[in-house]
Amino acid sequence: MPSVIDEAQLIVSGKLKQLYSAYMRNREVINIGMYQRGADHVVDEAIQRKDMIENFLRQGMNEASDMRESLERLVTVFG
Repeated sequence: MPSVIDEAQLIVSGKLKQLYSAYMRNREVINIGMYQRGADHVVDEAIQRKDMIENFLRQGMNEASDMRESLERLVTVFG
């Protein structure tokens, strides 16, 4: 991927993957209320940004966005 995108894009896409996977690994514990805030700062941030991340990943069948728009939206998730 580094040969296709610039360093800034690589950083924000890596952050998105890190947070999304941390949330998904802990989803059951979070959903049943057993996760203790402060136990893992990455999971805490993933919980905080969950809705923004899901909104970024969601796209309608007839919705289109170019690379610039996608990057701008991704950067706003981590604004």
